[in-house]
Amino acid sequence: MTAFIVLWLIFSLAMGLVGNEREGKFLPAFISTLFLTPLIGGVLTLLIKRKTGTPSVFSRYRPYIVLGYAVFTLLAFTLPFHYVPDDMKIFTKEHWTFKNTLILRSDAEELLNRYNNASLYERMQIREEPLFKILSQEGLIHDDNP
Repeated sequence: MTAFIVLWLIFSLAMGLVGNEREGKFLPAFISTLFLTPLIGGVLTLLIKRKTGTPSVFSRYRPYIVLGYAVFTLLAFTLPFHYVPDDMKIFTKEHWTFKNTLILRSDAEELLNRYNNASLYERMQIREEPLFKILSQEGLIHDDNP
């Protein structure tokens, strides 16, 4: 979570510097990017026309800025959600990690096989696993045993 906030601030500062080259100035570009998300604020900043006669400081860094925005957007859409493509479901994660971002039917079947072949004590432990809990809550697996 801390890395996400640091990345957010870095991109906000970068867009503030881009806004400084344009007629929008640094502070409005920085604030819009900070509060409207770097993606929306960045697009708004890039839409402002460039000051006449100013050379672009970022022209040689533009590919890196675009790559950074792509990585940021990818992280923003993958870290907070579980994706279950077989059932066309998306639901939020308890913790922002890459673990179990993409849950396939084979993952659920493996969890159920492990659960069905477990002893009573092991079943109690499996029921406490985050993946089992979230799949049960979303109705993707059913625990018929009490």
